[in-house]
Amino acid sequence: MARPKKNTVDYFPHYANHKSTMFIIENKYGNDGYAFIFKMLELLAITDNHYFDCRKSANWKYLQARTRLSDNKCNEILNDLVELDMIDRELWQQFRVIWCDNFIKGISDVYRNRRVEIPQKPVFKKRVKPTTISLEPDIIVSEPTEESKPEEIIKISEENKKVNEFIKKYCESFKKIYNVNPIITKRDVGIVKRLINIPQIDIIMEKFFISKNKFILQNRHSLNIIESQLNILLVESKEDESKFNNIIQWLEEGGNEDDQERVCRMHARVTGNIHTQ
Repeated sequence: MARPKKNTVDYFPHYANHKSTMFIIENKYGNDGYAFIFKMLELLAITDNHYFDCRKSANWKYLQARTRLSDNKCNEILNDLVELDMIDRELWQQFRVIWCDNFIKGISDVYRNRRVEIPQKPVFKKRVKPTTISLEPDIIVSEPTEESKPEEIIKISEENKKVNEFIKKYCESFKKIYNVNPIITKRDVGIVKRLINIPQIDIIMEKFFISKNKFILQNRHSLNIIESQLNILLVESKEDESKFNNIIQWLEEGGNEDDQERVCRMHARVTGNIHTQ
């Protein structure tokens, strides 16, 4: 039986003379910046094919744990490394994948000695954006068909306008925090169509993006999270004023370990229909 092909390395060159990238990062972030770069390279060394996919929640949490830095700090440093051309811009900004050409060049002799192909930059298919939505400046959702009745066309157009406005604001707020556009799916559009019927949703979403709630931050301001939590709070409260106050209180609190369990439990019970009555 042939030995499995090994696409990891046990070591990589650590040169004594650093390029400007290291000095810029170290000057901005101190020892945290210096340590982040080498811990990131160590991670690339031991990962199959030498790229690290941060879209996976477990991977992203592992990177934070390995570097001992927060979500925001890791994002900030990685965005700077893109600007300094240390990691690939396209793979990071479009797919949140870390790939470093110079790292591969530094370990290429290992693969030549193994007489195997040097790992190549991975190619990912861009997620096909739903036909009902675009993240360009003008977002368009489900246009009415020729068979639609006049009153149906008016209703669809009015709803689409509200959905478009909500998604634009959501994308703008998300990008201010993470420096990338969120990926909006058909499921997210469905969530938005339900959210826009919540009284004072604009105020709620403003609070949502400035909230220090740990559960919100851990889940990167997911639309699914805000909908699930609203389901809980709206079901638990009978009066409209009480509902709104409970929501604002949740957003202003720091969050606790029970939040995730409660949201998951509720999400298992509901099918996504928000209670607006």
